[in-house]
Amino acid sequence: IIIAAISGAVVLLILREPNARQRPAAAPRSFLEPIRSAIEDRRHIGYYLMIVVEGTIVLGAFSYFGLILRDRDEFSYAAIGVIISLYGLTSVLAGRLLGSLAARLGERRMILFGGALVSIALALMLAPPLPFFPLAMITAGFGYVVMHTTFQTRATELVPSARATGVAI
Repeated sequence: IIIAAISGAVVLLILREPNARQRPAAAPRSFLEPIRSAIEDRRHIGYYLMIVVEGTIVLGAFSYFGLILRDRDEFSYAAIGVIISLYGLTSVLAGRLLGSLAARLGERRMILFGGALVSIALALMLAPPLPFFPLAMITAGFGYVVMHTTFQTRATELVPSARATGVAI
């Protein structure tokens, strides 16, 4: 209820803005036109495939981290929560470093660096849980943010005329 109230207030504030009701100058002729323009370039298809692989491996694996700690290592739910929260905490902290890191590494190396960190993290999870699983969570959180934010930024630039569509795909 609280989230709904806050969201409703934000919507009302946005609708009060005069520019919020204006339609774009060149509205698409059809529902599929922005999607078609986003995937016309073959390089975009490869990029989207990389994002599918990233999501499958990182987010797919993340679904099982708690289960591994519970079934394999017999941790309590409280301990599992603390260990897995390291992923989120590191993600937030890593976000503060992205600007300077991106300036030094560039887009391609950001993706490679993030992917390498996530790969290392997944390998660490095979080791005994302490201290490797917490270290894996920290490494995975940092690596995922480095890689995924680069993908997100790039997705907004694939089709400048359909930025939201690029991200949605």
